[in-house]
Amino acid sequence: MNTIVWVFTIILTFVLLEYFLNNTIIGLKSTVKEKEEKDFIISKKEAKKETIIPTEKKLQDIKIKEKKEEIIAEKIIEDKEKKQNEMIFSDYYNYGYR
Repeated sequence: MNTIVWVFTIILTFVLLEYFLNNTIIGLKSTVKEKEEKDFIISKKEAKKETIIPTEKKLQDIKIKEKKEEIIAEKIIEDKEKKQNEMIFSDYYNYGYR
């Protein structure tokens, strides 16, 4: 009987501390989206491949990659702004506000 009470106490303590205290009150619960998880795994794998001190070629590759990412981000922003403007103008013309 004492063993059952002891095990129950340990399980109850774990639930209270781990779930309720950490996740609910302190907010230590970590939820990772699938895309972020894939990005993390890929970057972790690439980090293992790379040397600690990058060579000149690696530095140039990094700069080129950053520039490409910057251009892609600008394109995405432009496309979203264009779509938003098209929606606004289509609503304007569809409802006869001319």
